Amino acid sequence: MFIKDKTAVVTGAGSGIGRAVAVELAQRGAGTVAMVDRCDAVRQVASTINAPDEGRARAIPFVGDVTDDAFRGAVLDEITTKYGVPSICVPAAGITRDKLAVRLDKETGTAILYPMEDFMQVLKVNLVAPTYWALEMVGSYGRT
Repeated sequence: MFIKDKTAVVTGAGSGIGRAVAVELAQRGAGTVAMVDRCDAVRQVASTINAPDEGRARAIPFVGDVTDDAFRGAVLDEITTKYGVPSICVPAAGITRDKLAVRLDKETGTAILYPMEDFMQVLKVNLVAPTYWALEMVGSYGRT
C-alpha cells in the first residue's frame, strides 16, 4: 500500500482501532493524519504521534461529532486546503447501544422495544457517517 507522504483521515482516532490505525499510518510515513474524534483524548494521541518530529505536525486533531455535516465539511476543507486532498480514509468511529431488541416487562406483560432513538444513533455513527466521510473525500477530488 502506498502510504508515504499521503494525507489520511481517520475517524474514531481517540481510542481503539482508530487510534491504532492513526499511529500506524504516521509510523509508516503518512504525510498528514487528520485525527477525528468526539473526545478530547484525540489531542493527546496526536501530541504523542507528533512528539518525535519536534515541530512538525504530522497528526492533526479535530474534536467534534462525526455525524455532523458541517463539522465533516470543515475538517475536509481545512485538510484539503493545508495538506492536499486526502487519499486515505479510515472511518473507525463506532458506537454500541446494547439492549435486547424486545424485552418483556414482568409487571405489565407488555413488550418494550429497543428505543428507536438508540437504533438511529447507532446507524448514523456506524453506517451513515462513514459512508459520507468517504463520499465527501472522493468529492473533494473534483473541487481541487
